[in-house]
Amino acid sequence: MMKGMIMGALVAGLLACAFAEPWEGKGPPDPARMAELHRQHWQKLHEKLCLKPEQEAAWQVFVERSQPVPPPPPPDPAEREQMMQLKTPQRVERILERMRAHHAKMEENLAAVQEFYAKLSPEQQEVMDQEPLPPPPRPPGNRRPDAGDRPPGD
Repeated sequence: MMKGMIMGALVAGLLACAFAEPWEGKGPPDPARMAELHRQHWQKLHEKLCLKPEQEAAWQVFVERSQPVPPPPPPDPAEREQMMQLKTPQRVERILERMRAHHAKMEENLAAVQEFYAKLSPEQQEVMDQEPLPPPPRPPGNRRPDAGDRPPGD
């Protein structure tokens, strides 16, 4: 009985996330602005690490391979309509497929970080350990209302 209730809650949560209406705040962040913020983050980290010339090639590979991985965008109206025609188990399968694709991209980023990190000196590793990662990008139309730009009255 308890297991069935937990599974029901999990399915309900997944479906609610998949079909939730996006927040109609100020809209998605500007991709050019986000790219510039990431470029600035990498530049600051590069300066803090004080890389040796023999580490520069590894740095370039690291930056190229560890681009932010945005979460999958919410389904478009046609996909949402198609999803509504499916049975519940099929819907959950589709959601899991999207999550697995996202997870695979994150695994690629992890490999890039591990390879670069292994080429750093212990002092450089400590610098990198203290550096916050840039925030992950959000899909268009899926901004959190608590991101500092809530509509008035909330």
